[in-house]
Amino acid sequence: VDIQADLGFVEQLYTFDTTARDPRGHAVSVVYLGCGFGLDDLAEGDNRHEFRSVDELPPLAFDHGEIVRYARERLASKMSYSTAVYGLLPKEFTLSQVQSAYEAVRGRPMDKRNFRKKLLSLGVIHETGGLWREGAHRPAKLYAFNSRTLQEFDAGM
Repeated sequence: VDIQADLGFVEQLYTFDTTARDPRGHAVSVVYLGCGFGLDDLAEGDNRHEFRSVDELPPLAFDHGEIVRYARERLASKMSYSTAVYGLLPKEFTLSQVQSAYEAVRGRPMDKRNFRKKLLSLGVIHETGGLWREGAHRPAKLYAFNSRTLQEFDAGM
């Protein structure tokens, strides 16, 4: 499996290199940040990948918890000025799904009306003409990003 091909968004996050990282000796970690939607069952041979919410991770070894926190902060920051959220969404999505992704990464709720107004004003998504039908609610419009590559914008989200 070519992981990069399956991830919507991937970049090198940071190179961690301090002698205090691991009590067994000097360790260097080159860390990548990747966001992919629908990769829950990604597995190849003996290499199994398990995806969990950052808030549900068990205690991690050494400084790995700090690395995960740094990655979350970096992703939240990147989402404020770019379309990095596309890596967390299916190709077509509702505005509620986009907002849920932002709230999950940032760890706090956002005002629905202000969020939608801001997102639509950026010009980075378009209506697909499709509808999301789930439950007894009125069907929601489906949207897609104008580009499935990382795009930056001036106005912060």
